[in-house]
Amino acid sequence: MVDGTTGKYYTKSLNLINPDRQMKTNIILMSFLSLMLLSCDAETTLIENAKGKKRTIQEMDTFFSGLLDTLEMPGLSVVVINNSKIAYQGHFGAVELGREDQITEQTVFEAASLSKPLFAYFVLKQVEKGILDLDKPLFDYLPYPDIAHDQRARQITTRMILSHSSGLPNWRSDSLNIEFDPGSSYLYSGEGYEYLSLVIAKINQLEISSLDSLFQKEIAIPIGAKRLHFGWQEDIGEHKATGHSNNQPSSREKDFKDIRFSAAGGLHSDIQSYAQFL
Repeated sequence: MVDGTTGKYYTKSLNLINPDRQMKTNIILMSFLSLMLLSCDAETTLIENAKGKKRTIQEMDTFFSGLLDTLEMPGLSVVVINNSKIAYQGHFGAVELGREDQITEQTVFEAASLSKPLFAYFVLKQVEKGILDLDKPLFDYLPYPDIAHDQRARQITTRMILSHSSGLPNWRSDSLNIEFDPGSSYLYSGEGYEYLSLVIAKINQLEISSLDSLFQKEIAIPIGAKRLHFGWQEDIGEHKATGHSNNQPSSREKDFKDIRFSAAGGLHSDIQSYAQFL
């Protein structure tokens, strides 16, 4: 993430299964940092940063290689996009501390909350098809027992979920409660995205466990993304980088295998597939 005032960056990763725990910087968010910071001058093949300074590809490689030590990351994959085309890509380090397997363009990462923009795009495709109304209460599509005890649940719309103004918290601690009148304020919410995913499955007459198949048909395949999945695939396990916490591998493959479809943070992607979406 980028501090727009200072130009400095920092990274933070959320634990999907226990999202209130903040994990130390690992591989994934830095994979996309350069998409916001950098652009490329095609005539000189120099990479230009946000302050207008130009760097050669070799200097870019040196800079990102150095981040592995500076930020204590085992591995990193970077893509720079300019004029809707990949202008630079680099792959550095190993998929896991203690292993010799190196990061490549085929390495798959946990996208964490970068799942949300892709899911939002998927949702708007349903609006485009005419089967979902941004301002129709979600309860009209699918009553949600977890919040049925609160009459305000019947006011929550797709637009509120996507703009994080539904009143639902990021994640429940025990029971799920609405924190404020829907539409009246802002509160970042993973819970809202999970509810919305159930609605998308329902209106497409699918079980939530089958929703990734529709995502593949409507999003991943049309944009040419080879590895972009909300559901677990064996191909993911074969190419997946391991998340790290406190310089120790903290693999959650079993946890991800058990997830049916997590709109808020269950996406797996290689760097080029996410770049295809961008």
